[in-house]
Amino acid sequence: MLKKLPKKFSLKWLLVYLLSLVISGIIILTAVTLAGIIIGQEVFEFNMLILWFFVAVANLIVCFFGFFNGRYIFLFSGLAVLIGTFTSAILVAEDYNGWEYFSSIMALSLYFGFGLIVGMIVEGVVHFKDKNKVDVDKEKKPSKNTSILLTLYIILLVIPLVMSLIKLG
Repeated sequence: MLKKLPKKFSLKWLLVYLLSLVISGIIILTAVTLAGIIIGQEVFEFNMLILWFFVAVANLIVCFFGFFNGRYIFLFSGLAVLIGTFTSAILVAEDYNGWEYFSSIMALSLYFGFGLIVGMIVEGVVHFKDKNKVDVDKEKKPSKNTSILLTLYIILLVIPLVMSLIKLG
């Protein structure tokens, strides 16, 4: 998956950013529509645009790390932003006496921060591991440990999302 990403300093990262904006918009609309069906009311409001703005900023930061060759940071924080976008859109749909946009942005920030921290740790470990190797081959396969770590990471991100959906119903 990491080999399919654009190269360092490539203008293709702009396309990645634009694609992430479109995907985030679709996720927000889907989550808010789903929450509206579960709640039984129409929830399309201005708060969705506020959320989409903050998601756009988070995606810009994520793509910025990818642009400078932080591939693991891009991967982990990008996944966190996508799942955080869905969770935040569900929070926008709930009624928190005017605080729904704030709670959704805080949830997005928590997901983004978690993804950024995990991505930086993995990036540092991979960099340190590659630096200490004598024979570094450029076309190496991701290890089993990386796949297991990515699976556990996705499970950790999805648990709060499932809890939000259960609470919504």
